[in-house]
Amino acid sequence: MEIINFLHKVFKLSEVKDFISKSAERERKPDEKYKSWIGFNYKQNKLDSVKLYFAYYDELTPEFISSLFSDKQTKLYFRDYEKRNTEAIISSYEFGSGFAIGLKIDTDLNVTKAFGYNLRLEQCDSYFLSERGFKMSDILPHKGVYHHFMKDMSYEKQYYYFKNKEVIINKLEEIQMQACINTPILEVGFGKGFYKDSNASDEKYILLGNYEEVFKLFIANDIAFSALKADFHTLEEQISIEGFCPGIYQNLKVQSFYIGYKQDGIIHFDSIEKIVAKIA
Repeated sequence: MEIINFLHKVFKLSEVKDFISKSAERERKPDEKYKSWIGFNYKQNKLDSVKLYFAYYDELTPEFISSLFSDKQTKLYFRDYEKRNTEAIISSYEFGSGFAIGLKIDTDLNVTKAFGYNLRLEQCDSYFLSERGFKMSDILPHKGVYHHFMKDMSYEKQYYYFKNKEVIINKLEEIQMQACINTPILEVGFGKGFYKDSNASDEKYILLGNYEEVFKLFIANDIAFSALKADFHTLEEQISIEGFCPGIYQNLKVQSFYIGYKQDGIIHFDSIEKIVAKIA
């Protein structure tokens, strides 16, 4: 699928236009941090979906969340609020930071909504990790929790941020990514993913930190899907973007990467809005 034409179709969807408009136009404080970016998923060397994310660094009100999500989903958003890790959420330098909301659109133009933020670790996280052979000392002191809402189902996915170098090296070797061992943090998502035959036992590895260097190593590596490489270079040439945070599922069936809009050597924090303006 030609990547630019696909994005044209995505940005013309009324649900997508409404979501982008409300998300981008949310009133923010003069010094409030904000980010938006786009991601892409590839399954077995074919484009599978595009992902649109918005991250905020101040509390989101029930009125704002309910303008984008159903009443039931809005209640779920605030369910674990007392457990949130505010320090990790509001810092734009912390991995997994921000109150994040987003859309995922597959190549059949089916739309999934999502939201998430970082929660403080609890005893149940220690049990969860120990069952998989990890220790709490292997990770940063918070986890990301994201909820995804499809038309006929919903699911939750948890993300842990591994800092232990030995664990990172071992995980990268499992997915044939030895060339990228200089990533300082490995984000591991446990649970069902977005692609159609994903299941609860799936694991996804996302490479965080040293962004430019790591992505160049990934895109030059034989492990990267040829379709992913071709689409990235098309976006790079036609829109002016920079790639970061490559990701691969443990089963090697799915790969992903993210982009930000780049102008005069600077990445813009409002990347979705800039890219929509370029190609819509």
